Amino acid sequence: MLPARERDRSRALARGSGDSCLRRMHKSGLGLLTVLLLLFGNAPLPAADVPTAQAEQARIDLIRLPFERFSGDISGRDFFFRLPEHIVARAGSELDVVARFSPQFAPLVSGMAASVNGRELLREGMDAVVPAGTNELALRLRVAVPAELLGAGWNRVSLLWLPRQTGVANRALLKSTSWAIWKIDSQVTVAYERLPLFPELLRFPETLAEEKL
Repeated sequence: MLPARERDRSRALARGSGDSCLRRMHKSGLGLLTVLLLLFGNAPLPAADVPTAQAEQARIDLIRLPFERFSGDISGRDFFFRLPEHIVARAGSELDVVARFSPQFAPLVSGMAASVNGRELLREGMDAVVPAGTNELALRLRVAVPAELLGAGWNRVSLLWLPRQTGVANRALLKSTSWAIWKIDSQVTVAYERLPLFPELLRFPETLAEEKL
């Protein structure tokens, strides 16, 4: 074993060498934080620096067939779509639907209301009707859907015609008319973010781990 004096001399040399290395790194522009990171490894990002996921969008058709037609005496219709559990709705969602009907149907109603999950979002009057082809008229309802209305599982879109005061003759006329919606112009656009299986994936986006959805 080395004598006590020799051990003290070795420790002093080692300490001096370490201090000299730190002084050289500081003079070269490396701050104390950089030095500590080099010595002890990368520290985790603070919560404020954790990157947030960007909202995505998906368009969901209200119907599967190219179009669906309903009898004029059916004043309303519900449509359902399902959202998975691993997403959360964000601002920017929208309902956009076009109802088509015959000119004979138009005088019998005063407009249409649109609701999502029981909350009415828009009423559109017949003054907004536009021609749609040679024998049809169209009424478009386009409205933003608040994020808090949409949730995981089944969601409901309701379209309701607002009837005028009609007599027996007009009610009979309703049965002889019809209205329809087309798949191509009746959708819900959902703005959403994906929820990670593990929250730490948001802190380390470059990790090799991948979500299995």
